[in-house]
Amino acid sequence: MRSDPEKYLAHWLDPRDSGGMTFHNSYREVLLDPTDTDRIWNIDTWAFPNTASPEQIKAYPLDLEAGRTWGVVPNDAPDDADLVAIHGSYAQADFTVPGNTVSSSGLTWVGVHPGHRRRGILSAMIANHFNRSRERGEIISTLFAAEMGIYGRFGFGMAADELGLSLSRGADLRKVDSSDKFDIRLETASEEQHDGLVQTVLQQAASAPYGLGVNRPGSFSYSTASHRARWWFDCQSLRDGYERWRIAIVERNGQPEAFALFRRNADWDHTGPHSKVTVMAPVTLSVAAARALWSVLLDLDLTEQVNVHRMAVDDPLPGLLANRRGAAPRIGDNVWVRILDVRQALAARQYQSAVDAVIEVKDERFPDNAKRWHLVAGAFDTAEVSETGAAPDVTVDIATLSAAYLGGVSLASLATGGRVTTASADKLAVLSTAFGWPLAPLSPMVF
Repeated sequence: MRSDPEKYLAHWLDPRDSGGMTFHNSYREVLLDPTDTDRIWNIDTWAFPNTASPEQIKAYPLDLEAGRTWGVVPNDAPDDADLVAIHGSYAQADFTVPGNTVSSSGLTWVGVHPGHRRRGILSAMIANHFNRSRERGEIISTLFAAEMGIYGRFGFGMAADELGLSLSRGADLRKVDSSDKFDIRLETASEEQHDGLVQTVLQQAASAPYGLGVNRPGSFSYSTASHRARWWFDCQSLRDGYERWRIAIVERNGQPEAFALFRRNADWDHTGPHSKVTVMAPVTLSVAAARALWSVLLDLDLTEQVNVHRMAVDDPLPGLLANRRGAAPRIGDNVWVRILDVRQALAARQYQSAVDAVIEVKDERFPDNAKRWHLVAGAFDTAEVSETGAAPDVTVDIATLSAAYLGGVSLASLATGGRVTTASADKLAVLSTAFGWPLAPLSPMVF
């Protein structure tokens, strides 16, 4: 079934955003061909300032998906006119949630020309995205938020944190048995040589890392060649004075157990070298492999500082450090989630303790979500979800439930912020425990 853009634009217009303008009489959506690069990059650089030259920008791989990329033009303009807004989505068919994978719609490339803001365009685009995603059977939507204050009003909740560290060269690491049994390769990173290895380790890290027998929520596979090209793309204008990406690979008996992309800058003065290392999204399958990886990356010649980005908050590295405080830990938001089908989403994931509770959900956009749901599940087992008229144990809005969905944000912590209503503190404690997960969620790939 093809979505009707004008129906959704009219239905979902929020007059508080539109300034009284009727959106569907002023603008319309057009389905974009991802090869229409001139128009796409033009609106992107209006929405997101970019100091690269037009030639450099055009060299960036476009990883937008055909049939899932939409632009907005004025109603009195032709279809091929300059865009005033854009959004797209990725098919994330295997997005990991606690104990399972689900079909997700990864919202991306959301931008509005600054000359067309405050006219309801963003509200209408998000509404269209939700409806199309639901039509495709995608039960959640995910995104990385450029600005945190925007997406909560659409029902998105921040569902995962990410950890960053800044370490001095030679930072002390505690000993780990068998960490000296690995082979470590340092090579110039390339899609042709390393993509298969990287995808294999990412999949293993999502499904069962560290021998714990549970998955890590938040991951998904890049499904197209253009996605992989964007992941590996590395040009001078993106390096900010650093070298091209290198890759550290940790193997045992020929099998990879960890990798990390890294690069160094060249910083010298009269006292000698002061170069820095940037490490992006390190992935490890065991603590021994992690110890082997960091024993190399924390001791590269001519460097004095190592800055690490996009780690799970329970990554092994902080626990390996003798001086964790000296690593200057910092926390940022990672992936955001919006549940589109409450019944299917709650039934799809597992829970880390037995639960029998009634959850009342408030969702102004989708009345079929705004009901009382009876959730019954055993620990690490299948769940059953049914509509009920029974009194709720907890009441949450859809953004709050979405924030807790991946198991990284506890319902109890959301309750302390006034986002959960409950008649029983004991029931809230049981439900909060059940919604947690042994491994913190993380999406290692920004989209």
